[in-house]
Amino acid sequence: MMNNMGETLIILGNGFDLDLGWKTSYKDFYRARENNFKEYDRMKYIQEMVKEEYWYDLEGYIRKCLIEMPKERAEELNLFWQLCRNLMFEYLKPGKEIYTNIREEEVFNTNKESCAYKVLTKITNKSSIVTFNYTDPFIQNEIPNKATEYIHVHGNIVNTILCSDLILGADKSVMNENNIINNEKQTLPIIKYYETKYLDKVFSLLKTHKNIVFYGHSLGQTDADYFKPYFKNIISGNIIEQNIYFVTKNNKGLQQMKDNLNKYQIKYDDIFFSKSNVVPVYTEEGINSEGFQSLLKLI
Repeated sequence: MMNNMGETLIILGNGFDLDLGWKTSYKDFYRARENNFKEYDRMKYIQEMVKEEYWYDLEGYIRKCLIEMPKERAEELNLFWQLCRNLMFEYLKPGKEIYTNIREEEVFNTNKESCAYKVLTKITNKSSIVTFNYTDPFIQNEIPNKATEYIHVHGNIVNTILCSDLILGADKSVMNENNIINNEKQTLPIIKYYETKYLDKVFSLLKTHKNIVFYGHSLGQTDADYFKPYFKNIISGNIIEQNIYFVTKNNKGLQQMKDNLNKYQIKYDDIFFSKSNVVPVYTEEGINSEGFQSLLKLI
């Protein structure tokens, strides 16, 4: 089986950009665009987001809203979702000069001593990359991308002209928790399952590479459609002998990932004790740590 596999697949999440030193978290986004949101504070979804500080996990909040949504609020939720996507586009788009509380150079100020930057400079054609970020760190840092394949599953902000090209939303399972969504044209576009064209591609890459590196991806519930089938196959023994690296800032980040997996009925311990080799790597230990050095040899 292993002889037919590629070498290494790297899955990037927002934690990768944060490790670079970039201000791309939902918290950074909200604080920079806070005044824009206040312009629409008549919207109840914004009132609740601000009051409960749900902007720390915007997609998680959108997921919650979908589950609890009555039919009469579908249009309002659609407008809120569009507003978030539009403001995210403006915040992250290179060359944009309109910022409320932060300058663009502060958003993309790269720490060249970071583990993430070291990865960018070491990538070879042994690796393929699937990123869930809108950003393109290779272009932003003027580093040649030598990866065999490079996929932006939710859109590439550098090459995107229309904000509607960015995918933002929740996983398909919310439709089982609120039947209204199934027949409501206002909310179906918020389900990422129907917007992405990469579900089958991501699964194919995950099962056909020898080494899988999850770097800064929290494996949140809103991306469960991409990962749940893969981990179920790992646990059942249908996929074996892979090296799976979970790269987080520290043990707290790993625990968050474990908690997220539990939300879609995947147990980290079942992955750990599968027929694959699981290696946690903590970036706060630096580029010289044993785990990080072993990872660099694979990419």
